[in-house]
Amino acid sequence: MLTVLNHPALLETHLEAFADIDLTQAKLDRLRAEIIRIASAGPLDRAQLHDHLSGTHVADELTELQGRSSLVKDHPFARADSPFDTAEKGWLHLINMHWGVERMRRELREAEQVLARDFTEENFDRLKAVRAQVHAAELAERERAAARSD
Repeated sequence: MLTVLNHPALLETHLEAFADIDLTQAKLDRLRAEIIRIASAGPLDRAQLHDHLSGTHVADELTELQGRSSLVKDHPFARADSPFDTAEKGWLHLINMHWGVERMRRELREAEQVLARDFTEENFDRLKAVRAQVHAAELAERERAAARSD
């Protein structure tokens, strides 16, 4: 989110990817919705985006996110002074990681459904394997979040 706030030109080519991110925090989802609404009117630079958001119902979310300097500690590409191509590359990497975890969670739900319909050793082994993958990915995600908060 911070990368998009600092590099809104990302939305010119990646608006759909930004819209498709599953966000678990309602306040970030509200901020994203407002960014999408603004960006759909046309290209924006960073100052225009921040000025507009500062005058909306998501101003508090914007201020809170900007105040979290720990976010850029591990992800310097999110900084406003980062070159655009560096920001784009880093942002796409994070999006792909996020989608990978989401894909694994879908696979887990599917494996659970298959096992419920057809309880075989093969289906049970598949469920255990997918659970292990999801667990490892979620653990890595939590460790990255903990490292950012240190």
